[in-house]
Amino acid sequence: MEPEFDPNKVKKEVVLEADPAVEYHPPIEAFPEAVPLLEHEHRLMLDNLTRDTLFVFAGGLGVERLFLHYLMLYSSRKLLALVINTTDQDEAFFLSKLNALPADQFTPPKILNADVSIADRLSLYLQGGVHFITSRILMVDFLTDRIPAKMVAVILVYRAHQLLNTFQDAFILRLYREKNKEGRVRAFTDQPQAIAGLGQLQRLVDRLYVRHVRLVPRYDEGVVETLSKSEPTSIELGIDLPGAMRRCISLISDLLKVCLRELKQSAVRVKSQIEEDAESEAFNSGLYFVTELERRLRLKRSYLPDRQQRLLQDCEFLRNLLRIAETRDACTVLSKLTWFSKDKEALEHSSGWLFTPTGNRLMAVSQELASALSPRPEFAEPPKWTALQGVLDEIRELYVSPEEVPPGGPSVVIFVADDASQLQLTDLLKRGIARTKMDLKKSIRTVTGDPDIRPLWDPDQVFPFYTKEMEETEGSRKDVVGNIQKNQKEATRAVKKRKKVAETLVGIKQRNLEHFGIMRYRRTVEKGLP
Repeated sequence: MEPEFDPNKVKKEVVLEADPAVEYHPPIEAFPEAVPLLEHEHRLMLDNLTRDTLFVFAGGLGVERLFLHYLMLYSSRKLLALVINTTDQDEAFFLSKLNALPADQFTPPKILNADVSIADRLSLYLQGGVHFITSRILMVDFLTDRIPAKMVAVILVYRAHQLLNTFQDAFILRLYREKNKEGRVRAFTDQPQAIAGLGQLQRLVDRLYVRHVRLVPRYDEGVVETLSKSEPTSIELGIDLPGAMRRCISLISDLLKVCLRELKQSAVRVKSQIEEDAESEAFNSGLYFVTELERRLRLKRSYLPDRQQRLLQDCEFLRNLLRIAETRDACTVLSKLTWFSKDKEALEHSSGWLFTPTGNRLMAVSQELASALSPRPEFAEPPKWTALQGVLDEIRELYVSPEEVPPGGPSVVIFVADDASQLQLTDLLKRGIARTKMDLKKSIRTVTGDPDIRPLWDPDQVFPFYTKEMEETEGSRKDVVGNIQKNQKEATRAVKKRKKVAETLVGIKQRNLEHFGIMRYRRTVEKGLP
Protein backbone atom coordinates (compact mmCIF):
# COMPACT_ATOMS: atom_id res chain seq x y z
CA MET A 1 0.00 0.00 0.00
CA GLU A 2 1.42 3.35 -1.02
CA PRO A 3 1.85 6.07 1.64
CA GLU A 4 -0.59 8.96 1.67
CA PHE A 5 0.46 12.03 -0.31
CA ASP A 6 1.31 14.99 1.91
CA PRO A 7 1.88 18.26 -0.02
CA ASN A 8 3.32 20.04 3.03
CA LYS A 9 5.95 17.37 3.41
CA VAL A 10 6.90 17.63 -0.27
CA LYS A 11 7.18 21.39 0.03
CA LYS A 12 9.57 21.11 2.97
CA GLU A 13 11.69 18.59 1.11
CA VAL A 14 11.90 20.88 -1.92
CA VAL A 15 13.01 23.81 0.22
CA LEU A 16 15.71 21.73 1.85
CA GLU A 17 17.01 20.38 -1.47
CA ALA A 18 16.98 23.81 -3.10
CA ASP A 19 18.79 25.50 -0.22
CA PRO A 20 22.11 26.74 -1.68
CA ALA A 21 23.77 26.38 1.73
CA VAL A 22 23.28 22.63 1.69
CA GLU A 23 25.79 20.59 -0.27
CA TYR A 24 24.10 19.26 -3.36
CA HIS A 25 24.38 15.62 -4.44
CA PRO A 26 22.50 14.59 -7.57
CA PRO A 27 20.61 11.32 -7.39
CA ILE A 28 21.91 8.26 -9.14
CA GLU A 29 19.94 7.55 -12.29
CA ALA A 30 17.93 4.43 -11.60
CA PHE A 31 16.85 3.88 -15.17
CA PRO A 32 19.57 3.57 -17.83
CA GLU A 33 16.93 3.95 -20.56
CA ALA A 34 16.34 7.58 -19.59
CA VAL A 35 18.55 10.50 -20.56
CA PRO A 36 20.45 11.46 -17.38
CA LEU A 37 19.88 14.85 -15.80
CA LEU A 38 22.73 17.22 -15.09
CA GLU A 39 23.10 18.85 -11.69
CA HIS A 40 21.71 22.25 -12.66
CA GLU A 41 18.75 20.61 -14.43
CA HIS A 42 17.91 18.58 -11.34
CA ARG A 43 18.01 21.73 -9.26
CA LEU A 44 15.70 23.44 -11.76
CA MET A 45 13.13 20.68 -11.31
CA LEU A 46 13.29 20.94 -7.53
CA ASP A 47 13.05 24.72 -7.45
CA ASN A 48 10.03 24.81 -9.77
CA LEU A 49 8.23 21.69 -8.59
CA THR A 50 5.18 23.63 -7.37
CA ARG A 51 5.29 26.59 -9.77
CA ASP A 52 3.80 27.46 -13.13
CA THR A 53 7.01 28.23 -14.98
CA LEU A 54 8.27 29.17 -18.41
CA PHE A 55 11.78 27.75 -18.95
CA VAL A 56 13.86 29.73 -21.44
CA PHE A 57 17.07 27.84 -22.25
CA ALA A 58 19.98 29.04 -24.30
CA GLY A 59 20.37 27.14 -27.54
CA GLY A 60 22.27 23.88 -27.14
CA LEU A 61 21.76 23.41 -23.39
CA GLY A 62 19.41 20.46 -23.88
CA VAL A 63 15.90 21.62 -23.06
CA GLU A 64 14.60 18.27 -24.37
CA ARG A 65 16.39 16.49 -21.51
CA LEU A 66 14.52 18.49 -18.85
CA PHE A 67 11.25 18.12 -20.77
CA LEU A 68 11.71 14.34 -20.90
CA HIS A 69 12.16 14.11 -17.14
CA TYR A 70 9.01 16.14 -16.59
CA LEU A 71 7.23 13.60 -18.78
CA MET A 72 8.65 10.83 -16.61
CA LEU A 73 7.52 12.68 -13.49
CA TYR A 74 3.89 12.68 -14.67
CA SER A 75 3.90 9.14 -16.10
CA SER A 76 1.58 7.83 -13.41
CA ARG A 77 -1.96 6.45 -13.44
CA LYS A 78 -2.85 8.88 -10.66
CA LEU A 79 -1.94 11.91 -12.80
CA LEU A 80 -3.22 13.18 -16.14
CA ALA A 81 -0.71 15.23 -18.14
CA LEU A 82 -1.32 16.76 -21.58
CA VAL A 83 1.47 17.62 -24.04
CA ILE A 84 0.84 20.14 -26.82
CA ASN A 85 2.76 21.91 -29.59
CA THR A 86 5.19 19.10 -30.44
CA THR A 87 6.33 18.16 -33.94
CA ASP A 88 6.40 14.64 -35.35
CA GLN A 89 10.14 14.41 -34.70
CA ASP A 90 9.69 15.58 -31.10
CA GLU A 91 6.99 12.99 -30.49
CA ALA A 92 9.11 10.22 -32.01
CA PHE A 93 12.01 11.03 -29.67
CA PHE A 94 9.99 11.40 -26.47
CA LEU A 95 7.74 8.42 -27.18
CA SER A 96 10.69 6.14 -27.86
CA LYS A 97 12.30 7.16 -24.56
CA LEU A 98 9.10 6.82 -22.52
CA ASN A 99 8.16 3.54 -24.14
CA ALA A 100 11.51 2.05 -23.11
CA LEU A 101 10.84 2.63 -19.40
CA PRO A 102 9.59 -0.26 -17.23
CA ALA A 103 5.81 -0.49 -17.58
CA ASP A 104 5.32 -1.57 -13.96
CA GLN A 105 6.70 1.76 -12.70
CA PHE A 106 5.76 4.19 -15.48
CA THR A 107 2.44 4.44 -17.26
CA PRO A 108 2.98 4.07 -21.02
CA PRO A 109 2.45 7.27 -23.04
CA LYS A 110 -0.61 7.76 -25.20
CA ILE A 111 -1.28 9.49 -28.51
CA LEU A 112 -4.61 11.16 -29.15
CA ASN A 113 -5.22 12.15 -32.74
CA ALA A 114 -7.95 11.84 -35.35
CA ASP A 115 -7.53 8.04 -35.42
CA VAL A 116 -8.80 7.71 -31.83
CA SER A 117 -12.57 7.69 -31.41
CA ILE A 118 -14.41 9.86 -28.89
CA ALA A 119 -15.33 6.90 -26.69
CA ASP A 120 -11.74 5.69 -26.64
CA ARG A 121 -10.49 9.17 -25.77
CA LEU A 122 -12.81 9.31 -22.76
CA SER A 123 -11.49 5.96 -21.61
CA LEU A 124 -7.85 6.96 -22.15
CA TYR A 125 -8.28 10.19 -20.19
CA LEU A 126 -9.38 8.19 -17.16
CA GLN A 127 -6.32 5.94 -17.39
CA GLY A 128 -3.97 8.81 -16.55
CA GLY A 129 -0.39 9.21 -17.70
CA VAL A 130 1.12 11.43 -20.38
CA HIS A 131 -1.02 12.19 -23.44
CA PHE A 132 0.39 13.66 -26.65
CA ILE A 133 -2.66 15.33 -28.14
CA THR A 134 -3.32 17.61 -31.09
CA SER A 135 -4.43 21.14 -30.31
CA ARG A 136 -7.63 20.88 -32.32
CA ILE A 137 -8.86 17.75 -30.54
CA LEU A 138 -7.95 19.13 -27.12
CA MET A 139 -9.76 22.39 -27.78
CA VAL A 140 -12.92 20.55 -28.89
CA ASP A 141 -12.79 18.25 -25.86
CA PHE A 142 -12.45 21.22 -23.51
CA LEU A 143 -15.36 23.04 -25.14
CA THR A 144 -17.61 19.97 -25.03
CA ASP A 145 -16.50 18.91 -21.52
CA ARG A 146 -15.37 15.51 -22.76
CA ILE A 147 -12.13 15.79 -20.86
CA PRO A 148 -12.20 15.81 -17.04
CA ALA A 149 -10.54 19.21 -16.65
CA LYS A 150 -10.44 18.94 -12.86
CA MET A 151 -8.32 15.80 -13.18
CA VAL A 152 -5.68 17.37 -15.45
CA ALA A 153 -2.58 17.79 -13.31
CA VAL A 154 -0.46 19.71 -15.81
CA ILE A 155 -0.25 20.91 -19.41
CA LEU A 156 3.26 20.77 -20.84
CA VAL A 157 3.92 23.19 -23.70
CA TYR A 158 6.91 22.47 -25.93
CA ARG A 159 8.40 25.12 -28.24
CA ALA A 160 6.55 27.73 -26.21
CA HIS A 161 7.85 30.66 -28.29
CA GLN A 162 5.53 29.59 -31.12
CA LEU A 163 2.51 30.70 -29.09
CA LEU A 164 3.32 34.28 -30.09
CA ASN A 165 2.17 33.47 -33.63
CA THR A 166 -0.68 31.04 -32.87
CA PHE A 167 -3.82 31.50 -30.82
CA GLN A 168 -5.23 27.98 -30.66
CA ASP A 169 -2.89 26.80 -27.91
CA ALA A 170 -3.36 30.05 -25.99
CA PHE A 171 -7.13 29.53 -26.13
CA ILE A 172 -6.68 25.97 -24.82
CA LEU A 173 -4.70 27.26 -21.84
CA ARG A 174 -7.38 29.85 -21.16
CA LEU A 175 -10.08 27.18 -21.10
CA TYR A 176 -7.89 25.06 -18.85
CA ARG A 177 -7.41 27.92 -16.39
CA GLU A 178 -11.14 28.62 -16.32
CA LYS A 179 -12.04 24.99 -15.63
CA ASN A 180 -9.12 24.10 -13.35
CA LYS A 181 -7.52 26.87 -11.32
CA GLU A 182 -5.31 24.46 -9.37
CA GLY A 183 -3.67 22.80 -12.39
CA ARG A 184 -0.13 23.46 -13.48
CA VAL A 185 1.30 24.83 -16.73
CA ARG A 186 4.93 24.36 -17.66
CA ALA A 187 6.36 25.69 -20.90
CA PHE A 188 9.76 25.13 -22.50
CA THR A 189 11.73 26.86 -25.23
CA ASP A 190 15.35 27.07 -26.37
CA GLN A 191 14.83 30.00 -28.74
CA PRO A 192 15.42 33.10 -26.58
CA GLN A 193 15.94 35.27 -29.66
CA ALA A 194 12.29 34.65 -30.60
CA ILE A 195 11.11 36.53 -27.50
CA ALA A 196 13.84 39.18 -27.41
CA GLY A 197 11.63 41.91 -28.87
CA LEU A 198 9.93 44.64 -26.90
CA GLY A 199 7.01 43.22 -24.92
CA GLN A 200 7.24 39.75 -26.45
CA LEU A 201 8.12 37.98 -23.20
CA GLN A 202 5.22 39.65 -21.41
CA ARG A 203 2.79 38.62 -24.15
CA LEU A 204 4.07 35.06 -24.04
CA VAL A 205 3.69 34.89 -20.26
CA ASP A 206 0.13 36.20 -20.54
CA ARG A 207 -0.79 33.61 -23.16
CA LEU A 208 0.74 30.78 -21.15
CA TYR A 209 -0.95 31.86 -17.90
CA VAL A 210 2.25 31.32 -15.90
CA ARG A 211 3.66 33.43 -13.08
CA HIS A 212 7.32 32.54 -13.16
CA VAL A 213 9.99 32.72 -15.86
CA ARG A 214 13.26 30.84 -15.42
CA LEU A 215 16.05 32.02 -17.70
CA VAL A 216 18.89 29.53 -18.19
CA PRO A 217 21.70 31.26 -20.12
CA ARG A 218 25.13 29.77 -20.71
CA TYR A 219 26.64 31.98 -18.01
CA ASP A 220 24.16 30.78 -15.38
CA GLU A 221 26.00 29.84 -12.20
CA GLY A 222 24.65 26.29 -12.14
CA VAL A 223 25.37 25.73 -15.84
CA VAL A 224 28.94 27.00 -15.53
CA GLU A 225 29.55 24.87 -12.44
CA THR A 226 28.22 21.74 -14.13
CA LEU A 227 29.97 22.15 -17.46
CA SER A 228 33.27 23.21 -15.91
CA LYS A 229 33.71 19.70 -14.48
CA SER A 230 34.30 18.27 -17.95
CA GLU A 231 35.60 21.06 -20.13
CA PRO A 232 36.37 20.04 -23.72
CA THR A 233 39.77 20.60 -25.25
CA SER A 234 39.40 22.74 -28.35
CA ILE A 235 41.89 24.06 -30.87
CA GLU A 236 40.75 26.85 -33.17
CA LEU A 237 42.39 27.21 -36.57
CA GLY A 238 42.27 30.55 -38.34
CA ILE A 239 42.15 30.49 -42.14
CA ASP A 240 42.97 33.49 -44.29
CA LEU A 241 40.69 33.97 -47.29
CA PRO A 242 42.14 35.09 -50.64
CA GLY A 243 41.46 38.66 -51.65
CA ALA A 244 39.17 37.66 -54.52
CA MET A 245 37.06 35.47 -52.24
CA ARG A 246 36.77 38.32 -49.73
CA ARG A 247 35.55 40.63 -52.50
CA CYS A 248 33.02 38.02 -53.62
CA ILE A 249 31.55 37.63 -50.12
CA SER A 250 31.58 41.41 -49.61
CA LEU A 251 29.70 42.03 -52.87
CA ILE A 252 27.02 39.47 -52.02
CA SER A 253 26.65 41.03 -48.56
CA ASP A 254 26.26 44.51 -50.06
CA LEU A 255 23.55 43.33 -52.45
CA LEU A 256 21.69 41.58 -49.64
CA LYS A 257 21.88 44.65 -47.40
CA VAL A 258 20.45 46.83 -50.17
CA CYS A 259 17.55 44.42 -50.71
CA LEU A 260 16.82 44.29 -46.97
CA ARG A 261 16.93 48.09 -46.71
CA GLU A 262 14.57 48.55 -49.65
CA LEU A 263 12.25 45.88 -48.27
CA LYS A 264 12.10 47.71 -44.95
CA GLN A 265 11.40 51.03 -46.66
CA SER A 266 8.69 49.55 -48.86
CA ALA A 267 6.90 48.13 -45.80
CA VAL A 268 6.32 51.56 -44.27
CA ARG A 269 2.54 51.15 -44.56
CA VAL A 270 2.59 48.15 -42.23
CA LYS A 271 5.32 49.57 -40.04
CA SER A 272 2.96 49.98 -37.12
CA GLN A 273 2.67 46.19 -36.89
CA ILE A 274 6.29 45.18 -37.38
CA GLU A 275 8.37 48.19 -36.35
CA GLU A 276 9.16 46.87 -32.88
CA ASP A 277 10.46 43.53 -34.12
CA ALA A 278 12.31 44.92 -37.16
CA GLU A 279 14.11 47.62 -35.18
CA SER A 280 15.04 45.41 -32.23
CA GLU A 281 17.28 42.96 -34.09
CA ALA A 282 20.69 43.84 -35.48
CA PHE A 283 20.66 44.69 -39.16
CA ASN A 284 23.62 42.46 -39.98
CA SER A 285 21.82 39.38 -38.63
CA GLY A 286 19.68 39.51 -41.77
CA LEU A 287 22.70 38.38 -43.77
CA TYR A 288 22.48 34.88 -42.30
CA PHE A 289 19.00 34.55 -40.78
CA VAL A 290 15.51 35.35 -41.96
CA THR A 291 14.43 38.58 -40.29
CA GLU A 292 11.16 39.05 -38.46
CA LEU A 293 10.10 41.51 -41.17
CA GLU A 294 10.46 38.82 -43.84
CA ARG A 295 8.54 36.28 -41.77
CA ARG A 296 5.65 38.68 -41.26
CA LEU A 297 5.51 39.60 -44.93
CA ARG A 298 5.63 35.98 -46.08
CA LEU A 299 2.51 35.20 -44.08
CA LYS A 300 0.58 37.55 -46.38
CA ARG A 301 2.63 37.07 -49.52
CA SER A 302 -0.40 36.77 -51.78
CA TYR A 303 -1.52 40.27 -50.73
CA LEU A 304 1.85 42.00 -51.13
CA PRO A 305 2.65 44.35 -54.02
CA ASP A 306 4.90 43.13 -56.79
CA ARG A 307 7.98 44.99 -55.56
CA GLN A 308 7.89 43.44 -52.09
CA GLN A 309 7.47 39.96 -53.55
CA ARG A 310 10.53 40.50 -55.77
CA LEU A 311 12.60 41.74 -52.84
CA LEU A 312 11.58 38.77 -50.70
CA GLN A 313 12.68 36.37 -53.42
CA ASP A 314 15.98 38.22 -53.94
CA CYS A 315 16.75 38.15 -50.21
CA GLU A 316 16.21 34.41 -50.14
CA PHE A 317 18.44 33.78 -53.18
CA LEU A 318 21.25 36.10 -52.07
CA ARG A 319 21.27 34.66 -48.55
CA ASN A 320 21.60 31.17 -50.00
CA LEU A 321 24.36 32.38 -52.35
CA LEU A 322 26.26 33.91 -49.42
CA ARG A 323 26.02 30.63 -47.53
CA ILE A 324 27.38 28.75 -50.56
CA ALA A 325 30.29 31.18 -50.93
CA GLU A 326 31.31 30.69 -47.31
CA THR A 327 30.83 26.92 -47.04
CA ARG A 328 31.61 25.58 -50.50
CA ASP A 329 33.63 26.72 -53.56
CA ALA A 330 33.85 29.36 -56.30
CA CYS A 331 32.63 27.06 -59.10
CA THR A 332 29.35 26.43 -57.29
CA VAL A 333 28.87 30.18 -56.79
CA LEU A 334 29.50 30.86 -60.48
CA SER A 335 27.20 28.00 -61.47
CA LYS A 336 24.39 29.51 -59.39
CA LEU A 337 24.94 32.96 -60.87
CA THR A 338 25.03 31.56 -64.41
CA TRP A 339 21.80 29.65 -63.85
CA PHE A 340 20.15 32.78 -62.46
CA SER A 341 21.26 34.93 -65.41
CA LYS A 342 19.90 32.40 -67.94
CA ASP A 343 16.62 31.64 -66.17
CA LYS A 344 14.00 33.90 -67.75
CA GLU A 345 11.41 33.29 -65.05
CA ALA A 346 13.87 34.04 -62.24
CA LEU A 347 14.90 37.30 -63.89
CA GLU A 348 11.28 38.35 -64.36
CA HIS A 349 10.62 37.89 -60.63
CA SER A 350 13.83 39.66 -59.60
CA SER A 351 14.32 43.29 -58.63
CA GLY A 352 17.19 43.60 -61.14
CA TRP A 353 20.19 43.40 -58.80
CA LEU A 354 22.14 41.31 -61.33
CA PHE A 355 22.26 44.23 -63.80
CA THR A 356 23.60 46.73 -61.27
CA PRO A 357 27.32 47.64 -61.16
CA THR A 358 27.68 45.56 -57.99
CA GLY A 359 26.07 42.58 -59.71
CA ASN A 360 28.41 42.91 -62.70
CA ARG A 361 31.45 43.04 -60.41
CA LEU A 362 30.18 39.96 -58.57
CA MET A 363 29.92 38.02 -61.83
CA ALA A 364 33.43 39.11 -62.88
CA VAL A 365 34.99 38.18 -59.52
CA SER A 366 33.26 34.78 -59.57
CA GLN A 367 34.60 34.06 -63.05
CA GLU A 368 38.07 35.04 -61.90
CA LEU A 369 37.90 32.74 -58.86
CA ALA A 370 36.59 29.80 -60.89
CA SER A 371 39.04 30.35 -63.78
CA ALA A 372 36.06 30.19 -66.10
CA LEU A 373 38.12 31.05 -69.21
CA SER A 374 40.62 28.24 -68.67
CA PRO A 375 39.85 24.69 -69.86
CA ARG A 376 42.08 23.23 -67.15
CA PRO A 377 40.56 21.97 -63.89
CA GLU A 378 42.34 24.68 -61.92
CA PHE A 379 40.63 27.34 -59.83
CA ALA A 380 41.04 29.00 -56.47
CA GLU A 381 40.31 26.14 -54.11
CA PRO A 382 38.76 26.95 -50.71
CA PRO A 383 41.46 27.35 -48.02
CA LYS A 384 39.44 25.04 -45.77
CA TRP A 385 40.28 22.09 -48.01
CA THR A 386 44.01 22.51 -47.48
CA ALA A 387 43.53 23.07 -43.75
CA LEU A 388 41.41 19.92 -43.51
CA GLN A 389 44.07 17.91 -45.33
CA GLY A 390 46.69 19.10 -42.85
CA VAL A 391 44.53 18.23 -39.84
CA LEU A 392 43.78 14.74 -41.17
CA ASP A 393 47.47 14.12 -41.82
CA GLU A 394 48.23 15.17 -38.26
CA ILE A 395 45.51 12.89 -36.87
CA ARG A 396 46.80 9.98 -38.92
CA GLU A 397 50.24 10.36 -37.33
CA LEU A 398 48.92 10.41 -33.75
CA TYR A 399 49.60 7.35 -31.64
CA VAL A 400 46.60 5.86 -29.83
CA SER A 401 47.22 3.14 -27.27
CA PRO A 402 45.08 0.00 -27.58
CA GLU A 403 43.52 0.69 -24.16
CA GLU A 404 42.09 4.00 -25.42
CA VAL A 405 40.51 2.54 -28.55
CA PRO A 406 36.71 2.12 -28.18
CA PRO A 407 34.97 -1.04 -29.44
CA GLY A 408 34.13 0.58 -32.77
CA GLY A 409 37.62 1.92 -33.26
CA PRO A 410 38.80 5.56 -33.18
CA SER A 411 36.64 7.96 -35.15
CA VAL A 412 36.94 11.41 -36.66
CA VAL A 413 33.66 13.34 -36.81
CA ILE A 414 33.34 16.32 -39.17
CA PHE A 415 30.33 18.63 -38.91
CA VAL A 416 29.14 20.62 -41.91
CA ALA A 417 26.44 23.19 -42.56
CA ASP A 418 24.05 21.22 -44.78
CA ASP A 419 23.62 18.10 -46.90
CA ALA A 420 25.11 19.74 -50.01
CA SER A 421 28.33 20.53 -48.15
CA GLN A 422 28.33 16.99 -46.79
CA LEU A 423 28.16 15.54 -50.31
CA GLN A 424 31.04 17.73 -51.47
CA LEU A 425 33.12 16.86 -48.41
CA THR A 426 32.52 13.14 -48.96
CA ASP A 427 33.81 13.43 -52.53
CA LEU A 428 36.79 15.41 -51.29
CA LEU A 429 37.75 12.74 -48.75
CA LYS A 430 37.29 9.84 -51.16
CA ARG A 431 38.69 11.37 -54.38
CA GLY A 432 41.14 14.03 -53.29
CA ILE A 433 41.42 17.76 -53.96
CA ALA A 434 42.54 17.59 -57.60
CA ARG A 435 39.80 15.20 -58.73
CA THR A 436 37.12 17.12 -56.82
CA LYS A 437 38.21 20.35 -58.50
CA MET A 438 37.87 18.72 -61.91
CA ASP A 439 34.33 17.51 -61.12
CA LEU A 440 33.32 20.98 -59.98
CA LYS A 441 34.89 22.67 -63.00
CA LYS A 442 32.76 20.48 -65.28
CA SER A 443 29.66 22.28 -63.99
CA ILE A 444 30.70 25.52 -65.73
CA ARG A 445 32.60 24.38 -68.84
CA THR A 446 34.31 21.48 -70.63
CA VAL A 447 37.51 20.39 -68.89
CA THR A 448 40.59 18.73 -70.34
CA GLY A 449 42.83 16.51 -68.29
CA ASP A 450 42.15 13.69 -65.87
CA PRO A 451 43.99 14.03 -62.52
CA ASP A 452 44.61 10.98 -60.38
CA ILE A 453 42.42 10.06 -57.43
CA ARG A 454 44.31 10.75 -54.21
CA PRO A 455 41.92 10.34 -51.28
CA LEU A 456 42.49 12.29 -48.09
CA TRP A 457 41.24 9.35 -46.04
CA ASP A 458 40.56 5.65 -46.57
CA PRO A 459 37.41 5.64 -48.80
CA ASP A 460 36.12 2.47 -47.12
CA GLN A 461 36.20 4.25 -43.76
CA VAL A 462 34.23 7.35 -44.80
CA PHE A 463 30.59 7.15 -43.70
CA PRO A 464 28.35 10.14 -44.48
CA PHE A 465 25.33 10.92 -42.34
CA TYR A 466 22.58 12.99 -43.89
CA THR A 467 20.19 15.19 -41.97
CA LYS A 468 17.32 12.78 -42.48
CA GLU A 469 19.41 9.91 -41.17
CA MET A 470 20.44 11.79 -38.05
CA GLU A 471 16.83 12.65 -37.21
CA GLU A 472 14.08 10.17 -36.51
CA THR A 473 13.05 8.70 -39.83
CA GLU A 474 9.41 8.57 -40.84
CA GLY A 475 9.44 4.78 -40.84
CA SER A 476 10.76 4.47 -37.30
CA ARG A 477 8.29 7.09 -36.08
CA LYS A 478 5.44 5.15 -37.64
CA ASP A 479 6.64 2.02 -35.87
CA VAL A 480 6.77 3.77 -32.49
CA VAL A 481 3.39 5.43 -32.94
CA GLY A 482 1.88 2.22 -34.31
CA ASN A 483 3.01 0.18 -31.31
CA ILE A 484 1.69 2.75 -28.85
CA GLN A 485 -1.66 3.00 -30.61
CA LYS A 486 -1.91 -0.79 -30.68
CA ASN A 487 -1.36 -0.91 -26.92
CA GLN A 488 -3.94 1.86 -26.49
CA LYS A 489 -6.57 -0.14 -28.35
CA GLU A 490 -5.82 -3.23 -26.30
CA ALA A 491 -6.10 -1.19 -23.10
CA THR A 492 -9.45 0.30 -24.12
CA ARG A 493 -10.77 -3.14 -25.06
CA ALA A 494 -9.71 -4.46 -21.67
CA VAL A 495 -11.53 -1.59 -19.96
CA LYS A 496 -14.70 -2.32 -21.94
CA LYS A 497 -14.49 -6.02 -21.03
CA ARG A 498 -14.07 -5.21 -17.35
CA LYS A 499 -17.03 -2.87 -17.55
CA LYS A 500 -19.20 -5.58 -19.08
CA VAL A 501 -18.10 -8.07 -16.43
CA ALA A 502 -18.95 -5.56 -13.72
CA GLU A 503 -22.40 -5.05 -15.19
CA THR A 504 -23.04 -8.79 -15.23
CA LEU A 505 -21.96 -9.04 -11.59
CA VAL A 506 -24.39 -6.31 -10.60
CA GLY A 507 -27.14 -8.23 -12.32
CA ILE A 508 -29.98 -7.44 -14.64
CA LYS A 509 -31.17 -3.86 -14.57
CA GLN A 510 -34.27 -3.35 -12.39
CA ARG A 511 -36.82 -2.38 -14.99
CA ASN A 512 -39.87 -3.41 -12.94
CA LEU A 513 -39.79 -2.79 -9.21
CA GLU A 514 -42.95 -4.83 -8.88
CA HIS A 515 -40.79 -7.95 -9.06
CA PHE A 516 -39.57 -7.13 -5.56
CA GLY A 517 -43.02 -6.25 -4.16
CA ILE A 518 -42.36 -2.52 -4.46
CA MET A 519 -44.43 -0.07 -6.50
CA ARG A 520 -43.36 3.41 -7.49
CA TYR A 521 -45.06 6.23 -5.67
CA ARG A 522 -45.63 8.22 -8.86
CA ARG A 523 -47.34 5.31 -10.55
CA THR A 524 -49.66 4.75 -7.58
CA VAL A 525 -50.65 8.40 -7.61
CA GLU A 526 -51.38 8.29 -11.34
CA LYS A 527 -53.65 5.27 -10.86
CA GLY A 528 -55.45 6.93 -7.94
CA LEU A 529 -54.47 4.24 -5.45
CA PRO A 530 -54.38 5.13 -1.77
